[in-house]
Amino acid sequence: MKLFTSQTANFTFTDDEITQAIQTAWNDPYVVNVVWDSSLSYTDGTWSYTVPSTMNVVRELYFLRDSNANPSPISADTYEVVSNNIQFRNSIRRWLTTGNTLYIKGLYKITGDDELETTNQINYVINLAAEILLTNLILKRAFVFLKNDTNMADITRALQVVQGNVLRYKQAILREFEGS
Repeated sequence: MKLFTSQTANFTFTDDEITQAIQTAWNDPYVVNVVWDSSLSYTDGTWSYTVPSTMNVVRELYFLRDSNANPSPISADTYEVVSNNIQFRNSIRRWLTTGNTLYIKGLYKITGDDELETTNQINYVINLAAEILLTNLILKRAFVFLKNDTNMADITRALQVVQGNVLRYKQAILREFEGS
């Protein structure tokens, strides 16, 4: 992040401020990975299945009847996710039979031990951290009355550029999710 801010000797931001901005950006709800899970098989009469630990949010369900075919979508009105359980409605019997593999498309909220998977995620986190730092700089200026070559208009313009980047990468991440 210091490279992004072109700062030397912690002139504008301390290491703690930079670290906090990166951690805040990393924890943003859009910083997730799309995951697929096929560890569950449908059993007639079993209506509730625990959401796999590989995901935090279930987006879509599919089933595979024939190993030579592609998975088919399961209509969202035939199930709901409640308290980390996928609960099927009685109408699912028209679609599924015992032994059908369930394919679950979901999202996994990354933690500090995980890695960002795409360039858009990396750029989003970096730009969001920069937005946080610039917002903090505006607040510092307002509260501490910084006196240097930078004026409020310069800081505000920089913040607008970074906010535009954050929005652009957020939209790119959403498009990646839709394509996964």
